[in-house]
Amino acid sequence: MSRLGELRAALAAQMTPRLAYGLCFLFALGAGYGLIQMHEARLRAEANVEAARSELALVSQTDGVELWQERADNARAAREAWTSQRWRGETPGIASAEAQAAATQLLAKTGLESVKLSVSSDPIRVGSEDLLRFEVAGVGDSHVLISLLVELSTSQKAFIITEISAPLRTKQRTRLTLGGYLPYLPNTPVAEETP
Repeated sequence: MSRLGELRAALAAQMTPRLAYGLCFLFALGAGYGLIQMHEARLRAEANVEAARSELALVSQTDGVELWQERADNARAAREAWTSQRWRGETPGIASAEAQAAATQLLAKTGLESVKLSVSSDPIRVGSEDLLRFEVAGVGDSHVLISLLVELSTSQKAFIITEISAPLRTKQRTRLTLGGYLPYLPNTPVAEETP
């Protein structure tokens, strides 16, 4: 008898039904675990395929678009809009006077009574920006306050409102105070050409 035959005979002599059932159970357990792992691997592969499809769709939408140039143009337009909304003047005092005159005209539209308006002529440096401080006080009700906020926030030049004190009660006139900053940009002198 060959060596393989002897091994089979020795195994068959020691094999009991309980051992055969145990080996079958272990084999079934291993096969089940393998199937579960294969199923999870398939789900991961499907998720990767879906992510790749969505990324491909996103990339194909931007194909042919000058994305960075468009962003640079948008940033430039936003910067120009911000610059155009600043209060300008040869000196902060001139810009302050112009802002005070413009604010007086805006406040006349709101119905605010007993108006006190002040605009500082000493700029405050915040980062790379120069700001002038303004304060408005007067008497009015909630409609006057809303009108005041609308007029200042929709003005052609920027009024950055940072403080509001308005202890409003229904249909009662009360003291309103409002404060904030005006972005200031000094006019750069134009160099005169020499003949």
